[in-house]
Amino acid sequence: MAKLLQEIEWESPLIATQAELGRLSPWIGDVLASDPIKFSYATFQLIGITYFVTSQENSCRYCYGTARAMMQIWGYGEKQIRDLEQQATLADGITRKVVEFARKLAKSNPLPARDDREALIAGGLSPDITSEIAACVAEACFANRIATFLALPPNLAVERIPTSLFGRLILPLIRKRLLPRKMPPPQDFRNEGPCAPIIAAAGRTPLAVWLRRVTDGCMSSPVIPRRSKGLMLAVIARQLGSRLCEEETRESLTADGMPAEDVQSILSTLSSPAMNGVEERLLRWTRETVWYEPRVIQNSTRRLLGEVGPEIAVEAIGTAALSNTLARLSLVRQ
Repeated sequence: MAKLLQEIEWESPLIATQAELGRLSPWIGDVLASDPIKFSYATFQLIGITYFVTSQENSCRYCYGTARAMMQIWGYGEKQIRDLEQQATLADGITRKVVEFARKLAKSNPLPARDDREALIAGGLSPDITSEIAACVAEACFANRIATFLALPPNLAVERIPTSLFGRLILPLIRKRLLPRKMPPPQDFRNEGPCAPIIAAAGRTPLAVWLRRVTDGCMSSPVIPRRSKGLMLAVIARQLGSRLCEEETRESLTADGMPAEDVQSILSTLSSPAMNGVEERLLRWTRETVWYEPRVIQNSTRRLLGEVGPEIAVEAIGTAALSNTLARLSLVRQ
């Protein structure tokens, strides 16, 4: 069972401020400064619950604490939240199915599959809603990993809003502003570029637009070579059993001139004469990002920062977070 908030062990931050993070990696800074989750098809209740249980499943102290406070701000009672946290049987059947799907996709152990997505449709949700929920899990997995790997300190200002006297006074004024934003489906969205078949699993949704922008930002950043990023994605895809993700990444790597036998050797052993020392260190750390305990991965990330420097380490954090996001999203298509 996923840990409760007070059970999560957390280290001191790796990066002093969000401004410093944005300086080291502009594309990550841009993502963190973007608007709250936008959606078009699901209800804000399902989107909020999905983000909440995903953050708990990933043991992200920062995101889980913030999401818990937001649930209270949106009007959920303490018993409702505890039932979700403790995986109690929920009266609403479709909400229960969404929670089960989100937890399974977030953890990916056991692996989710297309059948799990089809079960939501059979339960009464439209294909557009199920795609949006899967994309919300993916977006939360990205945010959870950024916050966890960097050991961002809990946002106590937000966490105290539902319980403090001042927070209760201003709650009626801020509640509407803090709701996930529903908006029309994107009309001119063009899903073209790296990982397009994977991003297609997010449907024609605002979260698909977000994922396309984040993927393009990551792949165009020069801090870590594109080949190294492709190998990071392939390592995570292999760990998760994502055939779609691994096959596409293999094709991309060989098209860029990397022999297929070198790709196979790297995925099998994480070592090859074709790799340099930094690449080998990145891939060994990358494998740890699929399943982790927060304090263990935070200490490992701190060692990585000391070995490769802050600019490469932060870029690796963003790349690994995105790779975990893409690989998990691809699972609902196989």
